[in-house]
Amino acid sequence: MSANPYNPVSQIPMMGRKWSLTIQPPPNVGGTEYVFNGLANIPEPMRIVFEVNIVGYLDNATGIWTARIDLYNLKKDDAVAILAYGQGALVTLAAGYQEQSSPFGIIFEGEIYEVIYERPDVYDSKVSLVCFTGLGEILQNYCVLKGDPQMTQAALIAKMAAGSKTPIKLDPNLSSTMSSIIHKDNIPGLNTQMPRARAIFGDPMKTISRMVTASSLLSWYSPWGLGITPLSQDPNNQVTITYTSTTGILGVPQQTQNGVTFVVALDPRLRVSTNPPMLVNIANSIIHRLQQAPNGYRAILTTDAGIYSEGTYQVNGLQFRGDSRGNQWETEIVGLTTIGGKVAMIDDSNTPDVTYDPRSTTIGQ
Repeated sequence: MSANPYNPVSQIPMMGRKWSLTIQPPPNVGGTEYVFNGLANIPEPMRIVFEVNIVGYLDNATGIWTARIDLYNLKKDDAVAILAYGQGALVTLAAGYQEQSSPFGIIFEGEIYEVIYERPDVYDSKVSLVCFTGLGEILQNYCVLKGDPQMTQAALIAKMAAGSKTPIKLDPNLSSTMSSIIHKDNIPGLNTQMPRARAIFGDPMKTISRMVTASSLLSWYSPWGLGITPLSQDPNNQVTITYTSTTGILGVPQQTQNGVTFVVALDPRLRVSTNPPMLVNIANSIIHRLQQAPNGYRAILTTDAGIYSEGTYQVNGLQFRGDSRGNQWETEIVGLTTIGGKVAMIDDSNTPDVTYDPRSTTIGQ
């Protein structure tokens, strides 16, 4: 008999699950960094169950990304240390698959808000990590500052971000938009100059949201920082992932009033991003359509190149769900209908367009 009866890579396609969790002590607090790794096809006493919620365009720029991570049967010393870290500890969760041809990557980065210990039964112990993004930047932040005369909206946003009690970082993926803000140049939608210096007092994210919304832009906060994007996107600067019923889709995609929701095998490549936007492409023929009401607005699906068989949808919400010992290892996607490169919802060609505000979309709608 072989000394190691377990093959390091699962022979069942898409079943070789892999995950990694890093817990760092709060900033300016001494302590050990804990790194846990697991291969779901190799028996081990530790079990991880997680649910990560990533919501995109929300009002007040408060799209806080959340995660609930349950760790079963930690070593006693590890559990005690993590409980002692408490609020402010940093968490990085990665998940995917072992095969080199399958995706594996980070699905959540954030801070611990609360640590809960319990014993669900006689044999197991459980440490639950309740995590958020932007604890200091969004929930507990304020700024008191005075703007300069003739400042643009972009320049004022940059000053608020840097001058808040907890400085607000800017999403580095917004190479063009964010660099323009940093250098206080004019950018489309935020180039209006203010006639006089403006005093800012209070919640910086709410002020930023009002300015951005008034300019027909969208904003939110993610682990990568403050994101700002227009409703329309450059079709030459997009990332698209195609799914089919044989390459990842689980169950039946469902049409919503604003697009489509469907579940795929856990895919860490998915993002709610600004520039470039993340798009998903699926065949409209496999989507369960909404029943239409007479004389009512018709919820439509994206039609690519005039062909009503395939559609591309902009990702606005994600939920990653996993259980290293169970069947669940999946991602739920909320996709928004796009018309001519713009996130929108219209009825049919014989009625006027209906403008849609995607910031109202949430997981599970």
